[in-house]
Amino acid sequence: MTFEQHNELQLLEAIEAEAETTQADLAARAGVAVGTVNWYLKRWTAKGYVKVKRINRWRWHYLLTPQGMAEKAKLASKYVEA
Repeated sequence: MTFEQHNELQLLEAIEAEAETTQADLAARAGVAVGTVNWYLKRWTAKGYVKVKRINRWRWHYLLTPQGMAEKAKLASKYVEA
């Protein structure tokens, strides 16, 4: 498992654990920079892995779609194999 795949898995798990949060909280949970979280969220939204809804100025609701859950499962299996 690459470093990038590990970061993706950590971030997907953080989104699943707490759907209503901030990007800064997600970054702290996943151990990555806030800019990295923003980059992944934009990428995953475009791929259909995550749906995003704004709650207020700083808080967002992130929902893993079935495709996002499948990607998380794929990364988790790679992690276990490594």
